[in-house]
Amino acid sequence: MGRGWLDAEPAAFDTSIAHHARIYDYLLGGKDNYAADRKAGDALKAAYPSGPHGIMDAVPAGSYLAISHPASDVEPDKVADLQTRVNQLSYQQYTGRSHDQVMRFFTGLELVEPGLVQVQQWRPGAQANGTLALWAGVGRKP
Repeated sequence: MGRGWLDAEPAAFDTSIAHHARIYDYLLGGKDNYAADRKAGDALKAAYPSGPHGIMDAVPAGSYLAISHPASDVEPDKVADLQTRVNQLSYQQYTGRSHDQVMRFFTGLELVEPGLVQVQQWRPGAQANGTLALWAGVGRKP
């Protein structure tokens, strides 16, 4: 009796065609990407040179940008240790940013209450075990 999908041939893996996950890896400074991914990533950066700001220029008024991002300035010693260990074990590199650095992504947008805060503060009454080193915010394009 056959084993179904286990007997199937592996899908073709064509590195000459860009893939969104590898483009993202390239944009984050990763190493698991190919020439086609880097070319597409460079085209994306050229089309939107200001990152999220350029993307927000392309959407209509009333659109929202939601960001959650690792914090570098919440329990910084613990976060630095975590960042070192994660980056030693993972191909996707961990990069924490300070509150002010993440806040720049919201330039020109109206922050939705409660603003850019630690992620657990977005749900009043939510219980978090300890401090979560993660900034979260939502901005609305006026």
